[in-house]
Amino acid sequence: MPLPHAGSLTAFVSLVALALLVGCEGAPADGTDQTIRELEARASKRAPQIEVSMGYLHHHGQDWPEGEVRIEGPDGQEAVLTRLLVVTSAVELHLCAPTNTLGATLYDLLLPTAHAHVPSSATRQGTPYVEDLLGPARATRMVGGIAPPPGDYCEMHVLLTPADDDIINLTGVPTSELDGLTALVDGRWRPSPEEPWQEFRWTHRGVHIARTPLLNPKDGSAPLALNAPDDTALLLIDKSLSLTNLQNTRWSADGPDFTPVMHELPDRIELYRFDRPPSP
Repeated sequence: MPLPHAGSLTAFVSLVALALLVGCEGAPADGTDQTIRELEARASKRAPQIEVSMGYLHHHGQDWPEGEVRIEGPDGQEAVLTRLLVVTSAVELHLCAPTNTLGATLYDLLLPTAHAHVPSSATRQGTPYVEDLLGPARATRMVGGIAPPPGDYCEMHVLLTPADDDIINLTGVPTSELDGLTALVDGRWRPSPEEPWQEFRWTHRGVHIARTPLLNPKDGSAPLALNAPDDTALLLIDKSLSLTNLQNTRWSADGPDFTPVMHELPDRIELYRFDRPPSP
């Protein structure tokens, strides 16, 4: 990948070499030193740019249990969940501009074929990460940043797609077991109270996108205005999960099926606001 200031660095090295050469041919040493100092000072200067840092956290609803997470089916089925992993592959910021209907349609058609590691750009944070939604609530993690062009930003897109081996993985599941998966749920279940418990692992490879309004996380004002050359913002992607959400699980002879939970998850993704606690 080219270095951001490769051109400036090359010019700087060339000028220094020329200055040294002239010095060797009899030019005053103090003049050469002054030229070098001026060039170093010029090379050290960086044009101001907008910087947006991104991270994530999740929170649980008011009905969340203190101990184990247990759900029940309509016919006496029971399940105890130990982990619920979800892969976020990219976060995109969208300017407040007229929607390009054709472009949006093509984007939605192509999205299901996308792999997890969507390349980063000036408005897209493309570092994929996996998050355990059963883990401690409000635990914040950072994943990187972008330098978008100046403007007012009205919408944020959060992509959930299958993982690859380049994912940020801070869970107890090996990355190799997550390859190609968008979600993974581990636990134990039983068809009825009279039957023994058995381990299960449910996996999901679907593609989902959350579109949420983009605002200033400090005070809730909209849109997110990034117009000054040195504007900064910290955006935390907040996923919410309640026990009621998990009760939407489907059941079969093979155990619980969390497909409905995954389809509803994009509706529970929003930007974390620092001026108020997250809603349950």
